[in-house]
Amino acid sequence: MNAGYLSLYPKGNLTGGIADLEQHWLQINSNRQIYKKIPFNILKDKSIYDTKPLRATVTNFVNGRSVQRPVVIGVTNIGSGTQEQLDERVVDQDLISTVMASSAIPVVFPPITLPNGQLYSDGGTTANSIVLQGIDRCPANAPIELDIVVCDPTLSELTPTKTQDLGFIQLALRAAEIVYKSWNSNFLRFKCDSGQDSRVKARLFSPIGTDNGWSALDFTHAKEMIESGLLRPKVDSFDFCP
Repeated sequence: MNAGYLSLYPKGNLTGGIADLEQHWLQINSNRQIYKKIPFNILKDKSIYDTKPLRATVTNFVNGRSVQRPVVIGVTNIGSGTQEQLDERVVDQDLISTVMASSAIPVVFPPITLPNGQLYSDGGTTANSIVLQGIDRCPANAPIELDIVVCDPTLSELTPTKTQDLGFIQLALRAAEIVYKSWNSNFLRFKCDSGQDSRVKARLFSPIGTDNGWSALDFTHAKEMIESGLLRPKVDSFDFCP
């Protein structure tokens, strides 16, 4: 969602886009602006929650604007079971649906049909390291500074959980938590071997500690999350070898 929003700003105006994006997130004061509960029926429903409110929120974010810069957004094609990387030409056809598809956590949020008629869900289900596609689009041999900002600690910092009494929703959320923390750990696999240099200099920003009590489905702590990311991150700097 962040990448999709920032793609609305042309090159040279990313600072303004970031400031506007921050204000949009700060205006979310209820999870009802993102999703709502439905009378879930495991035999007929495609998800636990309805994300019509999210579509309204994203529509407000976009405000009728078009994509202005190169962007790559990853989604999972449910039919083929593979990840697809959608560039600005495809994203601009329906930016709202694309970012919703990329954010559609399986089971929790419903999959989204894109203009090609295919059904898609969260790209992180299959692979979350789509920064590689962005690197590939940079000019050959150009120096690259790569900042990776994540919202969860790495897998090694995953809080142990007793699983005996977890219900359906809790199991789904735990699976999502493991996927996202695995994603954060995955970036560290691209550290170059000792003594090996790379044109890609990376910094991985991740929060310190896991005792904030925030749920993966709680969207009302934007202010605290932003402050944590700016003031109290753990930073891993390394040469990135794709």
